[in-house]
Amino acid sequence: MKKLFGFLGALVIAFSLTACGISQKTADKINEAAKADEHYTTTTLVDEFGAPTMDITILSNGVMIWVNGCDTLEEVEAKWDDGKTVKALVVGIAFGKAISASYDE
Repeated sequence: MKKLFGFLGALVIAFSLTACGISQKTADKINEAAKADEHYTTTTLVDEFGAPTMDITILSNGVMIWVNGCDTLEEVEAKWDDGKTVKALVVGIAFGKAISASYDE
């Protein structure tokens, strides 16, 4: 029984950390890496944050957007319509590299 509760506790912690993965600190970290010419790649971003909620890139140029708690645009719209706060990380991409990031609520 203790093992089961331990496993469930670890699972809850893992999910809570995933939900907190996108923040102003995340945007700052991406911007600092870009400024130091140590850009995140699109692959690194996906590995670290999962698939973006919206990927608006063409030929490795554009914008990738992660919205906390939302996997699709429909989920974002539903959250917005319910009056809930929508928290998003918006990353500008040029030639497959993150060149800027912002975090908005």
